Amino acid sequence: MPKILRVELTSDQKREVRERLRARDLAPGTRLRLECIRLMGRGLIVPEVADLLECNVVTVRGAVHRFAAGGFDALADALRPGRPASVTREDREALAALLDESAQQGRTWTAAALCDWLAAERGVRISAAWLTELLHRDGFRWKRTRAGCWTTPAPLSGSPQSGSPNRTTWWHSCTPECHPPKSGPRCRNSSPTRH
Repeated sequence: MPKILRVELTSDQKREVRERLRARDLAPGTRLRLECIRLMGRGLIVPEVADLLECNVVTVRGAVHRFAAGGFDALADALRPGRPASVTREDREALAALLDESAQQGRTWTAAALCDWLAAERGVRISAAWLTELLHRDGFRWKRTRAGCWTTPAPLSGSPQSGSPNRTTWWHSCTPECHPPKSGPRCRNSSPTRH
C-alpha cells in the first residue's frame, strides 16, 4: 500500500497559493499542480484530490513530491525544448496593423511580400508557410482571388523592392465596383480580412 502523503501549509503559503492561482498567464500544468497542493493543504488525501481534479493519482503524488523538494518554484513547467520563437507578439501586432491599414487602402499582399516586409522593417526572417500559419492563428485568412486585373501597387516606404514579378504584382478580384460601366477602368485591390 502506498504511503499516505500529507501537505501542511502555513498561512503565508496558503496566501501564496491563492495569489499564484490568480495569475492569468499560468500554464495549465502549473495550475493543476498548484491546485493539487492547495487541496492537499486543506486535508484531502491523494485519491480525493485526483478525483476532484479529474487527473491521475500519479500526477497528484508528483506535485506533492515536487513541492516538498523545491517549494512553489518547483511546480512550474520545465522550459520547452527547441529554438525560441523568432516572431514576437510585437512583430505579429505590427503585421496586423500593416494588414489592417492596407485593407483600408485597398492594397493586397502575398505571403512572400509580407516576409520581405518583416525582414526589412523588423529584422525577422521567416518562411511564407509559417507566416501563413501565424496569420491564421491571429484570425487572418487568405482569399484566392478570381481572374481580374493585374495591378502593380506602389511600394510602401521602407518595403524591399524585389525584381521578381511574384512579389510586386498580384491578382485581385474584379467586381462591378472595380470597373464601373460609365467610367474608365479603375482597379481597387481586395485585401486580407479577419475571421
